[in-house]
Amino acid sequence: MGEDMGKLLIPGQTIGIIGGGNISRMLCLSAKKLGMKVGIIDHNPNNLASDVADWQIVGEVDDTNKLVEFANKSDVVLYENENIKLSDLLALSEVTLLPQGKLLIELSKNRVKEREFLENCNLNIAPYRVAHMMVDIYDAVEYLGYPCVIKLAENKPNAQNIMVIERMEDLSGCAELINQGPCIVESLIPKTKEISVMVANNGVDKPVFFPISEKARIHKKLEGSIGPVHLSDEMEQEIYRVAEILTLTLRVQGLLTIEMFINDMGIIYVNTISGVPTSDGYFTEYHGTLSQTDALIRAICGWPISIESRNDKWLTIEVDKEHYSNLIGQLPYQKNWQVQIFGSNVQSVVNRSTGVGLVAIPVDNLSEAYSDAIGSQIWSD
Repeated sequence: MGEDMGKLLIPGQTIGIIGGGNISRMLCLSAKKLGMKVGIIDHNPNNLASDVADWQIVGEVDDTNKLVEFANKSDVVLYENENIKLSDLLALSEVTLLPQGKLLIELSKNRVKEREFLENCNLNIAPYRVAHMMVDIYDAVEYLGYPCVIKLAENKPNAQNIMVIERMEDLSGCAELINQGPCIVESLIPKTKEISVMVANNGVDKPVFFPISEKARIHKKLEGSIGPVHLSDEMEQEIYRVAEILTLTLRVQGLLTIEMFINDMGIIYVNTISGVPTSDGYFTEYHGTLSQTDALIRAICGWPISIESRNDKWLTIEVDKEHYSNLIGQLPYQKNWQVQIFGSNVQSVVNRSTGVGLVAIPVDNLSEAYSDAIGSQIWSD
């Protein structure tokens, strides 16, 4: 990763962003702060970033010819998610700068490779076995015990490729998964906390760490993220140690997001790693001097990065299209909330199958913040 580390981009040069979703929109806005021009490629001409980009190419993000055309118009290219093909990244790297590199994409697409990489870094992960046929699944479950989780090794976007096994009777349902390809069978370790930490690196200076965030289970199916959260000094030191190992091993230029979980004994497990901004970092839009997308843009441009925290905490929750009108109805009454809508083309926004906006609630007391979110009725079924 980071074949183009240390190269400096200056205002007026062009950043090309693959994808036109809400993260792409945030990246465009961050790039504009630095005086950069921005181009995007997406299959939808009315994508969420179209009204803030300088130009766009309408095309599928797996169309190699379109991507090469796109890269030829860009001084540097980055991706907003990890759905791009490895072969296309190789083609792009022949044409333009690709600071995020290819290794994280390769790891994100194959759970076996990701687990092997984490093991080689001597990091703690949930015990697992690789399965190629049903007999391998039975052997793995016998070794690991119940409960466990079976995941398709190929991490396909938007695929239902995970199954929880709590008893022997559940195993009969695994045939559909194993028929699609190799799987990993992993111990399902009870979690007390699910946390994330992000690291930014410009390829020249030392890595810069964001505060830790935590998944929030608010009410029934309503989830969000809280950030920053503070753990024991010993636990935070270990989390940042893991983050630094991964950043330096991967030679990250850009942003690295590491998802971990903590069990009831206080043991930290690495779950997944990603080279793109995620919803766990939404709190950075309102906390501190740089957001996650600001840091990513500065990093791929080779600019210095400094993150200063403030004495505040935020509960962030995505709003989907079913709850958009509820959110609009609450705007006059929530003076302390921060609201972000993912685009000015309302029709395009509300036609999305994923989140259409973001609510950030300041947290003085977590229970009260949860009550405020539930009481607003925005996310009512």
